[in-house]
Amino acid sequence: KEAAFKEAKKLDLDDEKEYVDAIYQFEATILQKQLYLKLIKDATTDEKIKAKYDDLVGKNKNKEDFKLGFILLKNKKEASKISKRLRNNPNSFSYYAKTKSLDKASKKNKGVLDYSIESSFPKNIIEIAKGLKKGKISKPFAIADKWGIIKLINKRPAQIKSFEKSKAALLQNMALKAIKDFNDESLKKAKINLIVN
Repeated sequence: KEAAFKEAKKLDLDDEKEYVDAIYQFEATILQKQLYLKLIKDATTDEKIKAKYDDLVGKNKNKEDFKLGFILLKNKKEASKISKRLRNNPNSFSYYAKTKSLDKASKKNKGVLDYSIESSFPKNIIEIAKGLKKGKISKPFAIADKWGIIKLINKRPAQIKSFEKSKAALLQNMALKAIKDFNDESLKKAKINLIVN
């Protein structure tokens, strides 16, 4: 290896464009990795993770967790048809969730979504859920280009995990955010530069 290196240097192969480009790419990759590690380290100190946790606890202090049944359907016509059947037989919710729903996650569980804090749901869904009594089923409602029906299975005061149980997820989210923020800012600067030039 050493002999080949010396011979290549003697032949000035390290001056060739291919070599220079390869070294640049290697250096750029290593420096990018080092930069990302620094951004992550700076963004995820114990103090910052604890502050983020305390902020989330404060924001979710008076919130509720909702356990919902969910059926996602392709159009209003199908949603109306199933809604009518559910009014006549509310106990068939699981059947329709399992056989008709387009939502794969809830379909596997007969339409049941496990407890989740209200802020994790789309605003229109949580507003509908808050208007339901336990065990009641909503009228069909639009979700983007699909239609949904929900059932309020239960609700409870928000169950907030301890700092220790939340720390790993917070660290991961904060690390990803630090990199995303850097990339977004770099892209914005590049666009400004392009417009100015």
